[in-house]
Amino acid sequence: MKISSLIKAILFLLFFIFPSYTIPAQEVAFTQEDRERLIRIGVKLEEIEKRIEQRFEEIDKRFEQVDKRFEQVGKRLKQVDKRFEELRMDMNKRFDQIITFMWILASVFGGIVAVTIGFAIWDRRTTIRPFEDKTRKLLADLS
Repeated sequence: MKISSLIKAILFLLFFIFPSYTIPAQEVAFTQEDRERLIRIGVKLEEIEKRIEQRFEEIDKRFEQVDKRFEQVGKRLKQVDKRFEELRMDMNKRFDQIITFMWILASVFGGIVAVTIGFAIWDRRTTIRPFEDKTRKLLADLS
């Protein structure tokens, strides 16, 4: 048992006491190599910033081109709308002309029908009148 308690004591010291013992850190001096690394990092950051700025400018140009294209499409749509409006007005004028022509045709047809009926009545009267005169004369002779 003594050996196991001795082993336990040694393990306790190894795992809990010795690791908690702090070793003071030494300050590392800033070397020339560290300065050069910082300069290279700074140069790379500037290059990255320039590339990012250039990309943003390209994106802005693309957006401007898209805006111009939308404006062109908008103008074209306005022209198409104007053309449709003109076509609609032309069609309305044409329909008005056709309706006016139909009224004229109906009036002419009505006039021709009225004249034909009037002529038929006049012709019938002129055809029947001599028979009426003869019939009256015969009736007058008979009475």
